[in-house]
Parts: sequence; structure tokens; C-alpha cells
Amino acid sequence: ESGTRRPISFRASVVRRQCDAAALSGDKTIAHRWSGGVNCLELDETERRYLLAGTVDAIVAVYDTEHPTKTDPATGHTTHEPLIRVAKGTTTNGGAGQAGTGENHGHLFSVSCAAWYPVDTGMFFTGSFDQTVAVWDTNTATRVLTFHFDAKVYNLSMAPHAESHALVAVGTGQPQVRLCDPNSGNVTHTLTGHREAVWATRWMRGSEWVLATGGNDGDVRLWDIRRAGTFMRLDASNARVGEVDALEEALAV
Repeated sequence: ESGTRRPISFRASVVRRQCDAAALSGDKTIAHRWSGGVNCLELDETERRYLLAGTVDAIVAVYDTEHPTKTDPATGHTTHEPLIRVAKGTTTNGGAGQAGTGENHGHLFSVSCAAWYPVDTGMFFTGSFDQTVAVWDTNTATRVLTFHFDAKVYNLSMAPHAESHALVAVGTGQPQVRLCDPNSGNVTHTLTGHREAVWATRWMRGSEWVLATGGNDGDVRLWDIRRAGTFMRLDASNARVGEVDALEEALAV
């Protein structure tokens, strides 16, 4: 208020104090209903209240972080039970690696990644070491679509502000990046460039067409999915001038 500090410096000091004061909440409990560790957490981007969790023992759970399921009247302590809990699935027809159907339609192995549909909490996606990506209807807590792969699924992501497509980028134990279309139920693109497993995928916020991927080969690659091949590869050396120009062009369109 006295104007003795620059705004950037003042903001940094406030953020630092808030981080230093952060502590485990003593009046809120997220009840877990599984025995293994948690692999992934995702908070929805539309309402910022629904928390999606995937676990080592193949459990998928959804929590409402705003409205507790019960409150202790004496202490005010709140407990949040899962609104949705999908148990571990079973194989059907003796087929190894095929997700269960009917009542027991959960993943067979560890849930490695999860993502909400960016503009609607009525749908979410999960990837698993059972070599599948599942599409779920939140309202009915049922699997509505499954994409099958030939390797463990490590990561998936959706473009947060896409208007022209609803593609899901999937990284697996294979070097190819797959783009899945939940509208058609098909894998529409295969991006080739990595030499080993793809562990990370992320769409650029500045363009719905630009995807970044990271692999076990140590590379970060940038793709314009409207064109063939990667247009930028980030490694220990600096990007070349031509690659920077290609990035600026992709983000501008």
C-alpha cells in the first residue's frame, strides 16, 4: 500500500508466504477405498470441483471436493466419499488383456492416467497397463467405449480449448503416438518419430493443432497434427532457427 515495493516483487512474496503456510488439511478427509497407491489425479476444468483418481490396483474414483458426504457435528470435520467407484475388472471369454464388460467393466491392471473431457464433466477418460484407454459416462458410471493398443498406456491428454476436434493423444510403450477420436471410436492419427516408449503428451494451449510429447528416448517433440512428421525436436542442443519459425507459424494459425 505504501508503494515501496514493485508489484512483481510484492506478488512473489505473497505467493511465497502462501506456499510456506501450506499444510495438510485437518478438517477434510478424502476417503480412499483401495489398498494400493494413487497413480494419477485430475481436477475438472469446468467446475473445478470434481476430482478424478486412478490407482495402482485398477480402481477409478470420482470425488466432489466441495460438498462432503458427511460432517461431524461436534468437530466440523468433513469426509468425502467417492461419488463413483469403478472396481477392478475381469477378463471376458478367457481373453487376456481384454477389459471386462457388464457389471464388472473396470480396468484389469494399474490405471496409469486419467483426464476429464475439457468442456463437460459428463465424460472422462482413463488409460491403463491393461493396454486400453476407456471412455466413461459419468452420469451412469459405465464404460461406453474402449480403445485397444499393443502396449501399456502411460499417458493421455486432450486439447483444453479445441473447437475443431476432440482427439485424445495417447502415449504407450510403443514409440508411436496415437490420436483417438471418441466420436468415431477410431485411431485417426499415428505420429512416428520417437525411438522408444512415449511417457508424456500435452496439447499446447495456444493452438488446438500443436501437440508436445516426451519419450524414454530423451526427446521432447512438437507436432502439428495437420502435417506429416514432427516440426521441432528439443534435446540437449538448442532448437534451430527454422524450427522456431515453424513453431511460431503453427501457433499463429
